[in-house]
Amino acid sequence: MEARTSLAALIAGLVGFALGAATLGFAALWIGISFLGHAPGGIHSDWALVVFFAALVCFAVGGAAGAKGAIRLAKSLRG
Repeated sequence: MEARTSLAALIAGLVGFALGAATLGFAALWIGISFLGHAPGGIHSDWALVVFFAALVCFAVGGAAGAKGAIRLAKSLRG
């Protein structure tokens, strides 16, 4: 295992994190806000906090998955 990370792998990881987090985080927010539109009380219901935390978790999971995939792709292209 290499001790140094190449600049290409680092940049790929950052871009992958941003794209993965944005994709999964915004999808979770879209579904959650749609759900809150049908909940009694709307955005002010007790479910708003659950939707918020679910979106945060999806943001983190999407970012980690995007970064891992992008780094693997960058390292495989490198050889």
